[in-house]
Amino acid sequence: MIGPANARLKDQIGGQTKNMFDKKSLDAMFSELRDNYELEPEWEEIQRDAHLGIARADGGVELGDIDPRVAEVLKKYNPS
Repeated sequence: MIGPANARLKDQIGGQTKNMFDKKSLDAMFSELRDNYELEPEWEEIQRDAHLGIARADGGVELGDIDPRVAEVLKKYNPS
C-alpha cells in the first residue's frame, strides 16, 4: 500500500521493502546531469547510463560499469 502522496514509493520484494526513485528525485537528477553535461559530446551515453543506473538501483543490483559522472549524481539522488 502506498502512503501519503509525498512518501517515497516502496517496492515489496520477498518481504523486504526498499525505496525507489520518485518523480522529484528523477527530475532533480536529470536536471543536474543536463546542467552539467548536456553540451558534452557523450551526452547521449550519459543519458543512457543514467537510465540504466536507475533501473539497476531500483532493481537492487550493482550499478555496474556506468559513467562515473552518472554514478556520482545517481548516488546523490538515490532514495535508498
